[in-house]
Amino acid sequence: MVRSANRKGSRRATGQNDRLIRLGIFILWLALVAVQIAHHAVWRDEVRALSFALQGDDVIAMWRGLRGDAHPVLWHLMLRGAYALTGRMEVLQGLALLVASGAMALLLWRAPFHWAIIALFAFGHAAFFEYAVIARNYGISMLLLFVVAALWRWRGRGITIGLPLALLANTNVHSAFLACLIMGVWLFDRGREAGSGRVKAINAVLVALGVIAAFLTVYPTFNDAVTDAQPPRTLIDLAWAVANPAPWFAEMMLRPPTKLLAPLGIVPGAWLGWAMSALMFVSLLSFVRRPMLLLAGALSLIGLTLLFCGVYIGFYRHEALWMLFMLTLAWIGWDARVRRGVVEKVGWGAFAIILALQVPSGIKGVVEAVTGAPPFSRSREVARFIKTRPVLHDAIIMGDPDHLMEPLPYYLDNPIYQMRQGRFGKIVPFTRKARGDLALDDFVAEARALQKSQGRPVLILMRHKLDPDAAGEVIEEGYGWTIDLRRDQVRRFLSATRRIASFPQAKGDEYYDVYWVKERG
Repeated sequence: MVRSANRKGSRRATGQNDRLIRLGIFILWLALVAVQIAHHAVWRDEVRALSFALQGDDVIAMWRGLRGDAHPVLWHLMLRGAYALTGRMEVLQGLALLVASGAMALLLWRAPFHWAIIALFAFGHAAFFEYAVIARNYGISMLLLFVVAALWRWRGRGITIGLPLALLANTNVHSAFLACLIMGVWLFDRGREAGSGRVKAINAVLVALGVIAAFLTVYPTFNDAVTDAQPPRTLIDLAWAVANPAPWFAEMMLRPPTKLLAPLGIVPGAWLGWAMSALMFVSLLSFVRRPMLLLAGALSLIGLTLLFCGVYIGFYRHEALWMLFMLTLAWIGWDARVRRGVVEKVGWGAFAIILALQVPSGIKGVVEAVTGAPPFSRSREVARFIKTRPVLHDAIIMGDPDHLMEPLPYYLDNPIYQMRQGRFGKIVPFTRKARGDLALDDFVAEARALQKSQGRPVLILMRHKLDPDAAGEVIEEGYGWTIDLRRDQVRRFLSATRRIASFPQAKGDEYYDVYWVKERG
């Protein structure tokens, strides 16, 4: 009796300690994410979604304007709804934080994992910065994947799983693929809680409709200049990529160990890619007793690799979706009654290493925020500079490349003129129909024409440093665009303008020199 009471008391104390640790992780995570958000200046991809969300007189008009931009509609609907309630542009960052906080709360208090594994994920770059501080649709993927995992035991009831999977398909193209894989796992699930064939069929149709809706929103793309940048791949290229996927997950799998090895004077070669690929494959052994989960994990790795290699290059925000998916599969397949064998433990160990590799860059983001390192974008400082000068309140803003102006509407109401499109606008289409070749003379001529027709001052924002003594060159801007920065162009430009501010250095590529276009005398 006494021993039994002691054991119960010990379990109670252990459970209470576990809850306190999880609460501490959440509070620390939330506080440090808030610090990073305060330091963060939104960049163009974040504001681009908000600009799409706010366009049009109604949701249908918004969708028509969005169609073809390579992103499904869910995030835009959320932003439009939040803005309708508040009338504040800050809903962009606020909603992103709310979504990420919900995902972390689910993971901490509903997931079966040890708190140490959750802490590795929580303070890694994905959950600590990319899906919480950066206000984009990928944070919704994190939330919905965890919702699916938390509801998995009730998958046989109604549309408990089908609805979040259909929503997941409308966050981003990568997640639409992952939603299909999870639905496939369920279709072949013969467990007692899996539900009837009729329930599965209804949910499969719902997910299919979600995928179709995403497809109709994303395709055909009007950003044809983006896909043009990808070289054609042969079957051998694709097979080689599948055999060695880590280089196609470079920001997640190669950059972290490279930075860790640098202080030791080790410059990794091709061997690092193979080693990291082996780590990814070994992590799949976590599901060795669950063949369908193992297959889903393998297909997710293969499918995302082929997408990054053959269609559109992956950045960290895309690559880390694989980590989310692996966590989701582990959550779905968790059975506390089963002791894990050596092979499964090796798989979990490999995955834990992948999670741990993300932590240094996650912590680095906090250090940068606390120490006042250059922000992600200088758009906020440019806006502050313009706002504090009454003579610039109604100034027309133009610049090069056009898309570097996209974050400014978050902070300013000034009209923005897109040189390559030849129009005013907040959203830049990356299309082959744009004006491909520009010279500095073109900017001066267009600015003078705008001064005359609009009766407003004109500011030109330039990312490139203009040196009148350098020979200069024609610069490739990407998307098939060029700008002529040769000496004669630079000298004429500088004589027609006056640089009134400079905002150099940013974590991203949004840094600016601000030029006032002189009125013709």
